[in-house]
Amino acid sequence: MSLMKAKLLIEQAVRDLELSCFDKAVSAAYFSVRMAAELLTRSRARRDDKLANALGNLMGDEFRIKMMALYEFRKRADYRSKMTSEGEAKIAVRDAKQLLESIIEEIEERGGKE
Repeated sequence: MSLMKAKLLIEQAVRDLELSCFDKAVSAAYFSVRMAAELLTRSRARRDDKLANALGNLMGDEFRIKMMALYEFRKRADYRSKMTSEGEAKIAVRDAKQLLESIIEEIEERGGKE
C-alpha cells in the first residue's frame, strides 16, 4: 500500500473516464480511496464496511457515508450486467478525488509518508 499507488489509481480513473471506460473508472476511483483509507486507518479490514467505519471514526461520518457510496458504485460497475453511465462514473470519480484529497491531507498532517 502506498499513497503513490492511490494517486496513480485516481489518475487512471480520470483517464478511463476520458476514454469512456466508465466501469473501469469507477473501480479505479474506489480502490484509490480504499488504499489511502487503509494507510490512514492502518486497517487491513477485508470488509469494505469495516474500513469505511474506521475511516468515519477518524474523519467523521460523512467520510464513511461517501466511502460506502463509492463502494456501491464499484459493486454495480463490477458485477451488474448493465454498463455504468457516464453520469454515474463522473460522480464516482469526482467524489473519489475529493475523498482522496482529504485523506491525503489527514495522512500528511499526522506525519505520514508515501
